[in-house]
Amino acid sequence: MRPHLAAIAAVLLPLALGAQAPAVIAGDGWEAFPNVEYQGGDARFPKQLFGILVLTDSTLGFYPCRVTTEFSCRDAKGKSIWKDQPYFMIALSAVQHLQSSSRVRGASAGAKLMIGGLAGDRAQNFVSIVHETDSSAEAPLFQTTMAQSGAFEAKLRFRLKKLGRPLPEP
Repeated sequence: MRPHLAAIAAVLLPLALGAQAPAVIAGDGWEAFPNVEYQGGDARFPKQLFGILVLTDSTLGFYPCRVTTEFSCRDAKGKSIWKDQPYFMIALSAVQHLQSSSRVRGASAGAKLMIGGLAGDRAQNFVSIVHETDSSAEAPLFQTTMAQSGAFEAKLRFRLKKLGRPLPEP
């Protein structure tokens, strides 16, 4: 079984049995990060999508699929978006820069009206991967959970170092 498909299966099987999706799932030569939202940044792929990032020794693939206890691979109109091919794939040899950031978003006006001072702020974590090919340069942006952000950055830096392409520290 190809590493990407093994990673997807490892994410989906526990969910089919009713388990919660973990922040990171690791296998032999790959790591999967479920519930990541692609925000944009690649001109070829303008749609925002939830999905699974799968990191192998040589590639990073994004598979569109929302991973919850009620597993769904459907868009807002109910059309199936699952494919066993990634929405896009990035060769790790093309990665030039990696940046992760966090920002705090205040509580919504509705939450403030309903629960007043108890309405909390919400932290949002983002990872941007700048990569270049002979014909273009792109910087896809992914929104991750707090548990995924640091782990993803560390694992990607480790894999790049193994390829002999260490990135400068931020």
